Amino acid sequence: MTQISNSKHLSVPLDSVRMASLAYELASDLIPPADIIERYRISAEDLRVLFKKEHFRNLLREYKLEWASPKNAKERVRVKAMLAVEDGLVDLYNIFKDGGLTAAARMEAYKQLTVLADAAPKKDAPAEGGRVSITINLGDKNKPIIDAVVEHVEEAEFEDE
Repeated sequence: MTQISNSKHLSVPLDSVRMASLAYELASDLIPPADIIERYRISAEDLRVLFKKEHFRNLLREYKLEWASPKNAKERVRVKAMLAVEDGLVDLYNIFKDGGLTAAARMEAYKQLTVLADAAPKKDAPAEGGRVSITINLGDKNKPIIDAVVEHVEEAEFEDE
């Protein structure tokens, strides 16, 4: 990874990947710059030094154009919605833990938390040892429909003899 020659100016070194990531977060304008500076462990002065570097300014300009592009609208909405959901997680957790609320309200908060955490049981996932149903309709309404249901099948039944 390329190390940006900034040891004379920046208090922390930034490799090219971290610099690009920093530029992208600043360009998207979704998180306050103070929070971004804190996360990257750089100072406001470091950011001023970066803004003087042509390479960083070009990255920032390119990412701003990409972020604002009409082609990126779906991604902007998705990211903003994810941030809004994330902001609401603490409130949802507090509802779940609040013993003064009705059991129904607390259970609804619990359900939402499990969905957001992807911890809810999957409806589409077949149960272990699941049921298989086969329906054959021969096309004529007067002809019988053959329906067969297999509740449990042993693997040994399918082995070659």
